[in-house]
Amino acid sequence: MLYFLPIQGEAFGNSSVGMPKFGAAFFDTSLNLNQKPWGLSHQWTIGPSYMQAIDYRWWWVVDTAFGIGALSNGQGPFLSSFMGGAGLRFNIFQEDFRPHTGLAIHYLHLLGNAVNSMPLDLGWPIFIGLKPYFGMEWLFYSEMSLLLEGAYAFYVNLSEPFRHVLYASMAFAFYF
Repeated sequence: MLYFLPIQGEAFGNSSVGMPKFGAAFFDTSLNLNQKPWGLSHQWTIGPSYMQAIDYRWWWVVDTAFGIGALSNGQGPFLSSFMGGAGLRFNIFQEDFRPHTGLAIHYLHLLGNAVNSMPLDLGWPIFIGLKPYFGMEWLFYSEMSLLLEGAYAFYVNLSEPFRHVLYASMAFAFYF
């Protein structure tokens, strides 16, 4: 008879690479009704992520992504972005299904000529902010997992007041 024992976090290495990490960034959502819209509904994102264990509940996290999407009005070229951040992650449980939460300092840089077509006054399209997130990791093999995460990032810019973006992502992680 087969018994399925939960996989403990100690069976894994102290480092993890999430490759590839696919996701979406939702800029103009119904949560920002009182603000001037970004003029960008969403972007598809792809990039790597890296985690380093502090202990098996706390991890250092670094992730980057490149995003691409069209303006909401459908005019002009695609608008791309580079985003990245670093922070801490806390695993609530250490078994094979591990819900987690975290907080990262995040960077968002909008790229391309389409930035000038956005309704925002962005002379300098660089944003810095905080990105609290939550997620679920499924450890399905001793060195592999599937991660699903959601985040709500808060940004500031020199020429624009407080902004926010919703994120959703999925990654395949390798532990070593």
